[in-house]
Amino acid sequence: MDEIQENKRELYRRNEQIIRRYEENEAKVKEAAENIRRNFESSKTSIGPANELLRFFYILEQQSLSDTNDIRRKTRVDLEEYINQFRQDEEEEEEEEEEEEVCNDDDDQPSVDVSQPAPITSSNVPLPTVVSTSPQLPLTIPIVPSQVSTVISTKQASPMKKAYLSPVTASDCIKPSTLDAYEAILVEVKQYEAQYESIPKERERQLAQPARDILNKLREDTFNKLEEDLFKYLNGQNYSVSSQNISIKNDAERFLCYKRLTELILSQLLGGDLNDVKARILLPLIDHISRHPQHKEFRTIFLDGLHKKCPYTVPLYPKPLSTTNDAEYLKAMGYTEKMENGSARLETETEFLSRMSGLIRLFWKLAAKKIPPFDKDLSFGWRWLSDVLNLPPRPNLTILLLRVFLDEAGELMMEAYSKQFLKVVKTIEGNLKTLGANSNPSDIARLETAIQKVLQLNK
Repeated sequence: MDEIQENKRELYRRNEQIIRRYEENEAKVKEAAENIRRNFESSKTSIGPANELLRFFYILEQQSLSDTNDIRRKTRVDLEEYINQFRQDEEEEEEEEEEEEVCNDDDDQPSVDVSQPAPITSSNVPLPTVVSTSPQLPLTIPIVPSQVSTVISTKQASPMKKAYLSPVTASDCIKPSTLDAYEAILVEVKQYEAQYESIPKERERQLAQPARDILNKLREDTFNKLEEDLFKYLNGQNYSVSSQNISIKNDAERFLCYKRLTELILSQLLGGDLNDVKARILLPLIDHISRHPQHKEFRTIFLDGLHKKCPYTVPLYPKPLSTTNDAEYLKAMGYTEKMENGSARLETETEFLSRMSGLIRLFWKLAAKKIPPFDKDLSFGWRWLSDVLNLPPRPNLTILLLRVFLDEAGELMMEAYSKQFLKVVKTIEGNLKTLGANSNPSDIARLETAIQKVLQLNK
């Protein structure tokens, strides 16, 4: 017993020595940093910007070693917000450009015609980091280093810690740059929700009736007439339902109608994949509303609704929590309840994958036809594909995402990026074993078929 007690005391002494040395080192670092600050403030003679910069980065490095990954990620966001405070707005940049033009006019040098921006080609679009040939771990996309810890002085600025609206923020579920873009959508939608959340439930149901009535009657032969009726209703005119005239009174009610219209459109895919008949009706409707200058808010509200129904369009993978049960996690993944013999049940995996296929196909059909908000360029296509390849593969889901993407956007990406996109497709082909781990062999075979179709475009 005496020997055991002595061993314990020895262990305690060692721990105390380790803690003491750590505290002494921390005190030395803090003292050195304080001395640098005092010397810099008291001395009028500069010791050189290079030395100052080296000491600054040394302090950053020492402090970041003790930070967790979560703190580093939040610090990066705070630092970006801090830097953005000093960025010039568009008006200031335009003023500087005008001043530069005036200066150039005074020069004796011959004038040079300003050429138009070069179109996006395979030579000036960066190739996304693709999945590694190693079967162990996927590669990660290089991002801005996040090792700058909370060293920005609170005397100059103290950015508040960001509270995310996104259901997950872990880097193995959503990429940081994608999280920022997704967060911007959620923030905008939150502003619209704040305006209509006080509308009584009875009024909500009343406002939804015209949109539901129009969507239920919408066919290819009735499309033009019913679309015209829908626009009249969204613009504030009366629409008669069951001998009752209903009209939108203000912006808050119109935003609510955008949300209900989104839900009605997406409910058309509850039965499974997106077929050609539904596509010929839904795509023009979404396109016309999104392009209308009076209804530009519909773009964000619709995209948010699509992301919520199918988080893989972000792409975002829900993360299981210790507090959630299996049913709750499946619902977070996108599973819905179905009524069967008078009782509710969660849909099967086959039903779930079929419905996800329809929502993803709708997403990429919108992008391929350049329907707002996808009417600018295809750079988001690179980001989406890069995220899917670099996030840890999910059984059946990753294969499904890649197959639908190649089916709907493969030809468009080949036209825009040619050899670069071809390299990515060949990399996918060479890593099917890793990407399709624990996936259905028939789904892998369908992805192989989609890959071959894209490769044939190069011949």
